[in-house]
Amino acid sequence: MNANTLPPAPVQAALGDLSASSAATALGLGRAELAAGLALIDSQLRQGAAAEAFRSACALVLCDPGVMAHQLALSHCALLNAEPELALQAASAAIVLAPADPRGYLASAKAYLALGHEAEAREDLQEAVRFDAKAGAAGREAQALLAGLGGS
Repeated sequence: MNANTLPPAPVQAALGDLSASSAATALGLGRAELAAGLALIDSQLRQGAAAEAFRSACALVLCDPGVMAHQLALSHCALLNAEPELALQAASAAIVLAPADPRGYLASAKAYLALGHEAEAREDLQEAVRFDAKAGAAGREAQALLAGLGGS
């Protein structure tokens, strides 16, 4: 392997000490910095910079993959960048992290729809509606998508 393809030495050292902690912890990133990462992604999307937002979401998930919001951001940005397989993987991770949260199922359904898998999308939309008993934003969007598919 070419030495020029390896990460810089400080990053190598930080990653070598990870054990059970996240890369964010090893790099000295706290909640405030990670929250700023989500705000950056939101700002990039508002400016129409979907490719930059996608790169930022990838970096955020690499820093701390165990945060549902990071996985949802990656799923959303992946769809905007015509990467439905990655969107589905991130949505699946979000579901694993919070199995009773309707947003993961909604993200998964959108990825399935982008892949042309209507039956799987319908199942996830039904789960989103079921878990969003208060008919919040995720539940309403899932219901609208279900209606568009001709199901309830």
